[in-house]
Amino acid sequence: MELFLDCLPCLLRQALEAARLTTDSAPLQRQVMDEALRLLCARGDGQSAPALAAQIHGAVRRICGADDPYAALKARSVAAALACEPQLRAFLDGKKEDRLYWALKVAVTGNVIDAGISLNCELGDRLESELAQPFVRCDLDAFAPALAKARTLLLIADNAGETVYDRVFAGELPASCRVRYAVRGAPVLNDATRADALASGWPDSALLESGCGAPGTLLERCSPAFLEAFAGADLLVCKGQGNYEALSACGRPVYFLLKAKCPRIAQSLGVPLGAYVFARGGTAPAQEKQKRAKSS
Repeated sequence: MELFLDCLPCLLRQALEAARLTTDSAPLQRQVMDEALRLLCARGDGQSAPALAAQIHGAVRRICGADDPYAALKARSVAAALACEPQLRAFLDGKKEDRLYWALKVAVTGNVIDAGISLNCELGDRLESELAQPFVRCDLDAFAPALAKARTLLLIADNAGETVYDRVFAGELPASCRVRYAVRGAPVLNDATRADALASGWPDSALLESGCGAPGTLLERCSPAFLEAFAGADLLVCKGQGNYEALSACGRPVYFLLKAKCPRIAQSLGVPLGAYVFARGGTAPAQEKQKRAKSS
């Protein structure tokens, strides 16, 4: 998905927030913003928001000398999510029917945890009300029979902390279906890395690094091992807006699991802002271009 103009001020905000997380030095913060503005002005035609975000956050790390500006925030998110795990399991245990639907709903509720939208992204007292909100769009009728036959499912992660919600969901999948959990290849924003997933209780044997350090799975930047797993998985479930932007026209069926936190993403999916979505997509680049033309 190509970059929306609406993304530009959002990326500038992220640059300043990341710089302030890393340093109190006003000259360094100014240098970060100057470089972010330069990168925005030099953006290429057809460049995606995740690709441009990777450049900007790379500049923050380089200028400020920090490997992971969001490390402390991610640790707090993981700890908060682990503390909520008993509540998530109790919520699921209270659902006697449509358990797969509500397991998906648990996973997508964790997508509220998104530092790309706000640094104050913990669920806190909102957890119960967010869990109870139904999907506005849910392609479960296509997913459920495919899951019943699947031997492998690749679940592509989004944010640290959300990783706990994803693990609860994965535990509800059939034992006959092997789940692999793909995380970012390098720190960017509060996106989950291998260390974040391990801290969230995922076994190392389930983890796969994408090789990509963008806040979205850009296939041209992914490792051969990830691409092999991506091509070979019976089912693909991708979390979050960044993965939707990166893979919405990837050429094979993908189930996107996200909360539509951006007006443009919501418009692209045909749902209201703030809607929870489980949507099958990924296979129609021509249709994607038509949608963008209508919404521009």
